[in-house]
Amino acid sequence: MFEDGSPVGVQDIEKNIRVLEMAAETGAPVVTFYDSTGAKLEGGLDLLNANARLTAEIARVSGVVPQVAVVTGTCAGTNAINAAAADVCVMAEDAERS
Repeated sequence: MFEDGSPVGVQDIEKNIRVLEMAAETGAPVVTFYDSTGAKLEGGLDLLNANARLTAEIARVSGVVPQVAVVTGTCAGTNAINAAAADVCVMAEDAERS
């Protein structure tokens, strides 16, 4: 899973949830690259709900699916919590976590 530095929308989060579900089915590890300017504000409540589902899915597969977080840029808000929940978190020298 990755972020490309742009704002995150509901569809982006739904894809990440599906990747975690597939990883749980296969036991494959998940590496997530964090670099986002935040959430797309027009997502409103749907975006908040999607973020909550993603955080719940990360917690659900914890201990089942090895998770690695790679912070390559900005990692704030819920993303910072999700990155910290990974088994291993690697942060680039010029990355930012708040």
